[in-house]
Amino acid sequence: MDENKAENVSDEIEVEFKFDPPKDFIDKILALGATRLGEKSMSDIYLDTANLDLIRKDNWLRYRNGKVELKKPANILHHEKMNTVYQELSSRGQIEDALGLTIPGGVDENPLPEGWIILARVATRREMWKLDDFNIVLDSLPDGFQM
Repeated sequence: MDENKAENVSDEIEVEFKFDPPKDFIDKILALGATRLGEKSMSDIYLDTANLDLIRKDNWLRYRNGKVELKKPANILHHEKMNTVYQELSSRGQIEDALGLTIPGGVDENPLPEGWIILARVATRREMWKLDDFNIVLDSLPDGFQM
């Protein structure tokens, strides 16, 4: 394995459970003993091939605040109705190996290389919490939607 790939390898698996939190969600997790870790803003631009080859396989290629990331289904578990298990890659080499494709060098390429499209641009405010061994994030979109 080359050095660039080795420094971005992660053994972490992300399990997402998406739901519409109640208005008193923060009060409830605080009552359980959660600790607020902080808040950050994110700007995501999602890309796919013109034929939507990536999302058809539940792969999500994004440039988050200018850095490339891929969320791909973890091979160890299957998706359920409300939760998903992903492996996240952040090395361009790992991402291209996983997809078997050469990805655009960035979203600033104008135009994007032939065969690539922008799926969505998403601005998100993320609040982060810790409760025992669990990390809890609450993402809010500009229209007020939370998940």
